[in-house]
Amino acid sequence: MQASAQRLTKADLRLEELPQTPNNLTAISQNLYDLIQSQSLMLYADAEMRIAAARTVAIEMPRGWRIGKDKQTHKIGVIVARAMSAWAAVQGAGTPVYILDAMGSGDDLDPDGAAAFRVARFIDHIRSNT
Repeated sequence: MQASAQRLTKADLRLEELPQTPNNLTAISQNLYDLIQSQSLMLYADAEMRIAAARTVAIEMPRGWRIGKDKQTHKIGVIVARAMSAWAAVQGAGTPVYILDAMGSGDDLDPDGAAAFRVARFIDHIRSNT
């Protein structure tokens, strides 16, 4: 992921590392559970994400629940990433950090839409290499 992080940083996107420590995994897992229980979470209409969600299990640990999978071959990274982003959103609720309008063309911060173009190109690159 280091190479991806470097490319995203070069595309002028702010990144913040969230190490997968037991405390962090418990926090994001509990937050995901709370969002699901309150029906405050939406997933993209994507077949791969739906499969990953179906293969994700909750594992009870001494400190609380943790996101896991039954089989080592199952891919659930997209759900872990979703849980991390949801946790970050809840932690930063009410604190504007990102200016999404700056990524569209016509904005004073990005008048030619260059940032949006770089992000779209990076996403295309990731999709074509996975």
